[in-house]
Amino acid sequence: MGADPERLNNFLGRMLGDMGATLSASLVVVGDRLGLYKAMAEGGPMDAAAIARRTGTAERYVREWLAAQAASGYVTYDAESNRFHLEPEQAMVFADEASSAFMAGFYEIAEATFRAVPRPTNRARGGSHRGKAVRRLAWFAWNG
Repeated sequence: MGADPERLNNFLGRMLGDMGATLSASLVVVGDRLGLYKAMAEGGPMDAAAIARRTGTAERYVREWLAAQAASGYVTYDAESNRFHLEPEQAMVFADEASSAFMAGFYEIAEATFRAVPRPTNRARGGSHRGKAVRRLAWFAWNG
């Protein structure tokens, strides 16, 4: 029995979406830890150099971060002025910790799940009956 091409394409589309989200997650953590989102929310439209100055970071890396964030739709880019900004909704999700929509902290949990992978993997290979690490990983994966 062969694979259904339409179902395969749908599944591959889902996997590509998950991969894109996974790759974006680390950049959200970087932006949160460096205060890039907060600087953008407080400072209005700015170019990469202004954001770098405001946050004490290297312009080159901020520029690359901004390009990736804009491609994901996580920040807004105005090509005419070569400036980036956060729409109110983006600021609520990434910069306003008091917002009921704030999600940046979730990405810290996502990062922790990746750091936890070696322990359950090694235990599974060794046949260990201690499943605490696996339960912790599953809890983070399902309860975010």
